[in-house]
Amino acid sequence: MSTSIAILIGLVSAAASIGILLALSRDRALDLCAIFLPAIATVYMGSSLAGAPQTAVLEIGVATLFLVAAAIGRWNAPMVLVAGYAAHGLWDFLHEVGPLATALPAWYAPFCAAFDFSVAAFIAIVLLRPRAPVPVAA
Repeated sequence: MSTSIAILIGLVSAAASIGILLALSRDRALDLCAIFLPAIATVYMGSSLAGAPQTAVLEIGVATLFLVAAAIGRWNAPMVLVAGYAAHGLWDFLHEVGPLATALPAWYAPFCAAFDFSVAAFIAIVLLRPRAPVPVAA
């Protein structure tokens, strides 16, 4: 599969996910985003088990960082979720062009990066936009 097609599928997948998130309340949507972030990170972790032990240790450590970011992002600072998804998009890029070997198909990193950056933008622009103040009755 070409990189362009992988990116397109990532964008379509993100749009479908965003459609689901829009059907939820803000809090439930943030819950789901926090659940997905570490789940996405475990894909690289799982694939690393087929390779060198040093790679597996690195991927397990990074997946743990994404889990911590998801927890902090959900319970204390939702902007950390945005940073987490964007950071995972960069992690995808490092797997695509950098020294990080993976047993995943070549199309996975661009697909996942497109998804990650789209979800990060959605969280920042839609879920974290300031809410209109509720008028107080006099």
